[in-house]
Amino acid sequence: MQDSLMQGEKVLTGARLVLADQVMLGSVRLRDGRIVDIDAGRMRLPGAIDLEGDHLLPGLVELHTDNHERHAMPRPGVQQPAWSAVQAHDAEIAAAGITTVFDAIGIGDPYRRGFRGRDQSEMLAVLDALDEAGVLRADHRLHLRCELPADNALELFEPYAGHPRLGLMSLMDHTPGQRQWSDLVRARLYFTSKKGWSGQQFDQEIARPHGPGSERGRRAEANRGAFVALARALGVALASHDDTTAAHVDEAHALGASICEFPTTLEAARRAADLGLLTLGGAPNLLRGHSHAGNVPVAALVEAGVRNRAL
Repeated sequence: MQDSLMQGEKVLTGARLVLADQVMLGSVRLRDGRIVDIDAGRMRLPGAIDLEGDHLLPGLVELHTDNHERHAMPRPGVQQPAWSAVQAHDAEIAAAGITTVFDAIGIGDPYRRGFRGRDQSEMLAVLDALDEAGVLRADHRLHLRCELPADNALELFEPYAGHPRLGLMSLMDHTPGQRQWSDLVRARLYFTSKKGWSGQQFDQEIARPHGPGSERGRRAEANRGAFVALARALGVALASHDDTTAAHVDEAHALGASICEFPTTLEAARRAADLGLLTLGGAPNLLRGHSHAGNVPVAALVEAGVRNRAL
């Protein structure tokens, strides 16, 4: 490194630098907001910022987080103003070291209830206004989670179509008995506790036909085709959510998906790796050592060697 600072330069020194292949004590020189040099050791320059051994790592990119949803609806039936929800979400994201976040917005609810069953596009204007005012800490993009069995999914998608923040769409089915909720014991616990269903309501839902020829199956198939066409027309990356079988992954690949998001089994993850789909795993799953829904642990995917560049 040169021994003096030029105009527009900044040096961060005394940091534990997290690099691609190692962690080392060193210094980073920035010029006009870009890294121009990395060096081992401590730089004693006038104006250099000593991080005193703190870790310095690239900003994290969050592709899937429901954190905004948690702030927008902190309690069942209680919705916060969009301004406060977005700002609280943004502050937490930045505090976690995330510099680019794809805010996950649920599009549709098969039961027309809760946050995901209503229009939440007010946040678009809020994000743009806060961004223009220079108060957002992270770069906010959008990940629209398209609930295929929902009869209002396409209607709720419309305000987001073509918006410059839209960068990712995922196809999902969260009805009990499907994909993530294939384990009916865990599904019953989730829907009767978090969703407030009665045991009778859960049993009735499980008894409903869900196959290709059923009303819900036909709706899901129609929505799948429509959302795939939208992703192609808008030039937006497509992900398949909670793939459970190799057949699920084959279908996603045939539709043009490039991401296998939260595969629930090792079988699905291996098939995704074989087909070249990027694999997206959950950080809470990795930290806890297991999935809250009883699905495959992320650590098991890494140990099996089926991880991909997005994991």
